[in-house]
Formats: sequence, C-alpha cells, structure tokens
Amino acid sequence: YIVDYGSLKAVRYTVGDDTITCPEFSSNRFERSYCNGPLKPDTWYDVRIRAFTNGGYRDSIIFTVKT
Repeated sequence: YIVDYGSLKAVRYTVGDDTITCPEFSSNRFERSYCNGPLKPDTWYDVRIRAFTNGGYRDSIIFTVKT
C-alpha cells in the first residue's frame, strides 16, 4: 500500500511494470495467461480503473492511451 488510512488504503499500480515474472507466452495454448508485462510500443490500449469499497465496486469509464 502507498497510503493506509485504516479502513481506506490507496495503492499505486504501474501498468507494464512486471518484466521478471511475466511469461512471454502460456505453456498451455488452451489456457489464457494474464500478466503485467511490458506494453508494445506505438499501440493503442483501452484502460479502465476499478475501485472497491465495503459496499462493492465501480468501474471508471474507458479511456484510451497510446504508448
């Protein structure tokens, strides 16, 4: 956690930050592999943020970014 307010915690998350544990491809071609590996250059991505509270969660609108 970056900030801990007791029952409220703020987290910093960097997209594309995992260059060590993220495999290049799944060993099982029928099983989808998710990871936070490096983003491809000159590529458009749709991003959405999901925030959680004790009452549930809510998604942000989708915003598009380009690397």
